[in-house]
Parts: sequence; C-alpha cells; structure tokens
Amino acid sequence: MLLLCRGSVNIHTCRFYVIRECDENQGKLDALIAESEDYLLQGKVFYLYAPAGIGRSKLVANLEACVGVPATGRNLNTIIKIKQMMEYV
Repeated sequence: MLLLCRGSVNIHTCRFYVIRECDENQGKLDALIAESEDYLLQGKVFYLYAPAGIGRSKLVANLEACVGVPATGRNLNTIIKIKQMMEYV
C-alpha cells in the first residue's frame, strides 16, 4: 500500500473496496483512471489512491462495471476504526 499511496498518506485519499471474485477489465480501468489516481487489485481488495477525492472520479463511478461484481468502498480512517473494533471481539 505504501507504493500505491505516494508521498504522505491522507486518510481520505486511499480507499479500499472489498469485492468478491471478479473478472477485472484492465482496459476499462485504464480508460477511466485519472492521471493523479492509482490502483491495485490484490485478491478481493481493490486499493485506490485518489488524491483529488472520489466525488468526481470516473473510475469510482464505474468501478463495479470494471470488476464485474458489486463493491463497497471505505477510506483508510474507516478501515483503521474497523480494525480497532475487531480487536475487542
């Protein structure tokens, strides 16, 4: 993840999308990604670095079509909170 999120990591610019087994469409992903964005699909997690935010990201808007399955995204801050909650279970 450190390679994906260049420079200082802002908790709002790194997103994690949990997905089922997918049929990644590399061509669609590359056509939609903004110059400032970066991504990594590893196993069932799609990591997205979006320093300009996700509100206007064409990749985020079309992510499910690109991976062929439903996806849900969370920012780094939320992932950290979920991890902390799981430590108490």
